[in-house]
Amino acid sequence: MITLLIPTYRNPEHLQRALLFYKNIFSEAQIIVVDSSSSLHQETNKKTILLINEQYVFVRRLAYSEKISFSEKIADAVSYVETPYAILAGDDDFFSPSTIRHAVCRLEGNAEYGFMYGHQYGFLFDGVKIKWYCSGYYENPRSFCDDDPLVRLDSYVKKYATTFYSVFRTKILKEVLEQSFRYAPGLVFFDNMFTMQTLLRTKGLFLEKPFWFKEMSDLSTSAAYNVEWFLGKGFEVNKTLMKQGVKENLVNLGLMSSSAAIKASSAYVEKFMETTFYSMYPSLIPQTGMEWYRQKLKSFFPSDVRQKLSGFKNMLTPRIEVGQAYLHNPNSMYAHEFKEIEMSIIQSKVIAYRSGFEGAKQL
Repeated sequence: MITLLIPTYRNPEHLQRALLFYKNIFSEAQIIVVDSSSSLHQETNKKTILLINEQYVFVRRLAYSEKISFSEKIADAVSYVETPYAILAGDDDFFSPSTIRHAVCRLEGNAEYGFMYGHQYGFLFDGVKIKWYCSGYYENPRSFCDDDPLVRLDSYVKKYATTFYSVFRTKILKEVLEQSFRYAPGLVFFDNMFTMQTLLRTKGLFLEKPFWFKEMSDLSTSAAYNVEWFLGKGFEVNKTLMKQGVKENLVNLGLMSSSAAIKASSAYVEKFMETTFYSMYPSLIPQTGMEWYRQKLKSFFPSDVRQKLSGFKNMLTPRIEVGQAYLHNPNSMYAHEFKEIEMSIIQSKVIAYRSGFEGAKQL
């Protein structure tokens, strides 16, 4: 019924723990590992998958060059999905099988909806215990239920959200990924182009249920990526491509004439850039315009941004730790899933101290 597409690049340990988790509690799912790791890591991944499939045959691996972009490999890999529903699942993430099943049931009974998603949590493992947080990745999570696709798009560009990690109808996912790769070939803007095109095609429902559990990277890492995203040399080029993509979708979907779409696409993308940046840095400086922000950041990060982030951390939204009693409430249908995630993380850390095939045998 559903396929999990798991892209992996340089973290065989993360892939291992994700497969441990799904092997134990999501037996009905099919999994496609989208592997562009180094040759050494690809060998490790092959051994992991071989042993997983000895116990439970559900994993297929697609091998790609280490140089391929994320967007290109995902756009190709989705063509191999044969189930009616699919989800993109990072190798360092976990998705709730209970909520996925619920989403599939709701999609089965609601043909006008193309995707559904739920609440997201973050976690950090310090080698001893796991701490859970309310994560801010899903800022402004909400449903997009209006019948008018332009209203859905307008809602998105005015208040940033993401639909990238959702349970999708495979037909929608294939179409949108191919289009997104064409107009956002790099990682920058890829999920944004993806969300815009999704909302022009279908409605989406936000479920008030735990759904996505993401390992939270160091604050400096995420901050560095966001600054590089905003100040990179390809910013204007990518923005122009994005406008072209929105324009062509508006025309091809019969929503506007070509002349009207040119003006509208520019307005949509410019508004999106402003609101996205404000949401990333809500306490940075008074909202006096996006270009002013860019110039301010350029002066703040004149050279290597990764070496200048110590003073930038306090500008990011703080994490809020989630109480363990909430996560492990025995009356919750999700208590078992939280426990399985923790067991998979801890087990993979133990396995990581061993190397190669002998380590994988511990699966």
